[in-house]
Amino acid sequence: MTQIISFFSPKTAGASSVSLNAALLVSAHYPDKSVAYIEVAGWSSQRSSLAATHQSTWSDLLAFHRTDEWLPNLLNRGKFSLGVDVFFSPIASAYPDFEKDLSADWLKLLSQKYEVVVLDINNAAPGPWQEFYLSQSDRVVGVVTPDPVSITAWKDWSANFAKPEKISWMMNQVARFDQKKLQVKFTHSNYKFIGTLRSEPLKFWYQIYQSFPVAWQKKSKFKKDLNILLPQIFQR
Repeated sequence: MTQIISFFSPKTAGASSVSLNAALLVSAHYPDKSVAYIEVAGWSSQRSSLAATHQSTWSDLLAFHRTDEWLPNLLNRGKFSLGVDVFFSPIASAYPDFEKDLSADWLKLLSQKYEVVVLDINNAAPGPWQEFYLSQSDRVVGVVTPDPVSITAWKDWSANFAKPEKISWMMNQVARFDQKKLQVKFTHSNYKFIGTLRSEPLKFWYQIYQSFPVAWQKKSKFKKDLNILLPQIFQR
């Protein structure tokens, strides 16, 4: 059965970087599992940072719905290979109108090919598509930074989420000397707090400007922290 995990930030907090590296690490730890990473945003942030020349987006594939080509092999036309299959987001104006049958069949098509689907959901994506992906996720992981605005935005958003039992959250871009303090402070929060990720600007410089994800780099504090959190994120 396919496992669907969504990463979401009500306020920008690095969820795209966290989710991509989580997908890459899961694939590295479980090479027998097929993993897809799907951007659900108002544009593709990963295409430029990965120096991708591939121009297709996942919405391009939806044009084949209800045709003879609507088969798992169709997914090969839209993917960018990075150790996991990456499907870039269309810009918001290029999203197809949301239809229940189309969205359900799209997720079914993904499930026929992939055992793990990681979604990077951004507030800039059209609302109905955001809501669909979040509703279909087995787990929704909030990515929050340790500043009052980000924390308040997360509290407000999570308080209104329809299925709170799906929610867990982490804190990104944390200074090393604040890790223990924040872990203690939020351990008993309303939703499961799974831990912190250290700030590592130089490592992400290599990811953004040299297309070299942090998950592939050696001696990364961020990577070490994320590896520790992975079992809580992808547990059944």
